[in-house]
Amino acid sequence: MNRIIGREAAAASPKARQVVVDEGSDGQRLDNFLLRELKGVPKTHVYRIIRSGEVRINKGRAAAAPARRNSRACARCGSTGAGVSCPV
Repeated sequence: MNRIIGREAAAASPKARQVVVDEGSDGQRLDNFLLRELKGVPKTHVYRIIRSGEVRINKGRAAAAPARRNSRACARCGSTGAGVSCPV
């Protein structure tokens, strides 16, 4: 067996982890939940695994929501849209 001096053996890839969300975390944004669960993992890594589809929710891949531009809500009725016109 050939071995390079000073080089460690490659670590086995980590296995998938299943997490059950408790009632206190229900409805929380996925990125904030993962940042709390995966202490020490950089934010950029968490965002990358969400965008790449490595995170699964209820057996389906989690997708990053596109950023909304020019979305506002009407102060009176709460309707949203780029050109908000209040029907009330």
